[in-house]
Amino acid sequence: MDDYLVDLLFDEIEKSDETFVIDSLDKANWAAGKLSKAENSIQQREALAEKYIQKIELWLQKANIDDLKTVDRMTTHLEPFIIEELRERKEKHIHLFQVTASLRKLPDKTQIIDEAKALKYCEKHIPEAVKVKKSLLKSKIKDPDSVPGVERIKGVDKLYIEVTSEQEAIEAK
Repeated sequence: MDDYLVDLLFDEIEKSDETFVIDSLDKANWAAGKLSKAENSIQQREALAEKYIQKIELWLQKANIDDLKTVDRMTTHLEPFIIEELRERKEKHIHLFQVTASLRKLPDKTQIIDEAKALKYCEKHIPEAVKVKKSLLKSKIKDPDSVPGVERIKGVDKLYIEVTSEQEAIEAK
């Protein structure tokens, strides 16, 4: 049957009758075709969006290169002057043209350089610093009904629909 005619007939049924039921192979094939067409449209739009996103990210990266270099270079030039000015003025910040500059003490960090040594020491002297994570391997519990706190959830049949290309559909007929 002609695709236009099939879409015309079944689309009208689907739109006008909310109790539309697939009760024949023709209707099932029509619904599968609609599903396939929709899936393909989604995939095409997602691929196009990804291309645009990549192009925009590349453009942004290129557009920002010179300004990022300027920010880095000006910060490097300003830093010694601002540090000296803050010390002389005994102030916390300096107002410059369109900029307020200040120094802030960053918090100290703990860096572990030899984890084995640190772990051995902490286990004896600072046990609360040692993190032990216990968890269950569900794949090793063969009989969930016999383990307290564990329950078996029965698997259900779930419909999976794999969309094939038009060419594959034609070849399958």
